[in-house]
Amino acid sequence: MSSVTITLPWPPSVNHYWKPRGNGKGMYISEQGKRFRDEVGVAVVLAGKPTFDSPVAISIVTRKPDKRRRDLDNIVKATFDALTHAGVIADDDDAHVPCFGVSVGSPVDRGAVDVTITEVTNG
Repeated sequence: MSSVTITLPWPPSVNHYWKPRGNGKGMYISEQGKRFRDEVGVAVVLAGKPTFDSPVAISIVTRKPDKRRRDLDNIVKATFDALTHAGVIADDDDAHVPCFGVSVGSPVDRGAVDVTITEVTNG
């Protein structure tokens, strides 16, 4: 079974990652979201550019930049989107990521997200 752990930067919240279009039709990725995607791309290259085409289980350990409370689902959405954009996972839908978990670790300066991706075997 193939597995990799990548430390990513702290993601922007969903409200700062996506912004509504001025015409009210859809959303776009903000400059902050694009910067996060670029930073994730660098972390992926440093991790050897792992790619997973088959289904994966993802474990996320959040390491907040401070002791404030956060909505964990905001962290997951931006992280999954950036991993998909970087080509690490084929898609972040339930067929490609049938299992994931999130836990809270100790805060670190600037925050970080430790992501462990493990290939899921059938059976």
